[in-house]
Amino acid sequence: MEWWIGEYGGGYGGGGRGDGGSRAREGPGLSSKTSCHYLLAEERVVQQRHQEQPPPQQQQQASTAAGGGTAQHPPGPSSSLEAPPDTSARRMSPAPAPLRLAADMVAATVSERIRSGGAAGLPLEAADRQGWAPSYAVANCYQDGSCGVGVHSDRLTSLGPAPIIASLSLGATRTFRLHLQQRVQLRGSRGANAGSTVDSTGPGGAAGSSSAAAAAADVARVDVELPHNSLCIMWPPCQEAWKHEIPKTTKPFPTHPSTGSTRYNLTFRRHKPEWEARAPLCRCGRRAVMKARQPKAALDGSPSCTLRYYYTCDSSKGPPCGFWQDGPSLAL
Repeated sequence: MEWWIGEYGGGYGGGGRGDGGSRAREGPGLSSKTSCHYLLAEERVVQQRHQEQPPPQQQQQASTAAGGGTAQHPPGPSSSLEAPPDTSARRMSPAPAPLRLAADMVAATVSERIRSGGAAGLPLEAADRQGWAPSYAVANCYQDGSCGVGVHSDRLTSLGPAPIIASLSLGATRTFRLHLQQRVQLRGSRGANAGSTVDSTGPGGAAGSSSAAAAAADVARVDVELPHNSLCIMWPPCQEAWKHEIPKTTKPFPTHPSTGSTRYNLTFRRHKPEWEARAPLCRCGRRAVMKARQPKAALDGSPSCTLRYYYTCDSSKGPPCGFWQDGPSLAL
């Protein structure tokens, strides 16, 4: 299906070509400075669906260490446009029909890759091995080359360890850049960087670049071009082993007949309320955020067989209080 950019639902549309297929104009709340969050499924439905599945692998293997709340920790990267500050259903807009259709198509692609063995050896939850479905979507607009998002890894407070994140690109082609942070050893893998996986699938299902191959060759940075209608899947443990960005650029890049130099991005994630509920309150009374530990020494030593996490103050909502606490760990 060819997706077009229009004004439906505040900035985009889908399902074919029509009057909305002319050059896009930004709708309310959808711009290069903000992002829109859309609820794809009621939280109670998502919870019920996964309660019917076996317990998540992460919940079986995660263990929380007794940590102090006074240690100082360097602040993390600035929050991503693609990382929602609050995944509560009360703060999200209902997803319009074209976005729900896109979510179904993305979920089918991810689930088929899992069932066909394309994600073998990755630390997937038991429920995701039966099929993956997102519960919310984030829409971003990069108006031109002056718009981008800095180097970061996604916050995991509401996603839990080792999440699957799928990103659909519409409009102009921009570069998705990954930076290796730590080497990990997955079950049954031979390469020291195995599991550092990002799959990019272009129009018509053509496979694109994969950071797994680059990681196996000890490449510390990977650039993936994301053209119109391409789907980028960040498989676990991408958020733990890599950081990513959409770099700003003054160089020419491929434009789109309908959107010109504007790129729209739809990112799909599954909210896990059980993980969000585990996050402690920091000293300033805000809900702490969970992040992956990415020690610098991890690039020089032996590959890690365990993913580790920590909680820190949510500095995006005010001055940080210096709170830091050990979080869970996940054996690979």
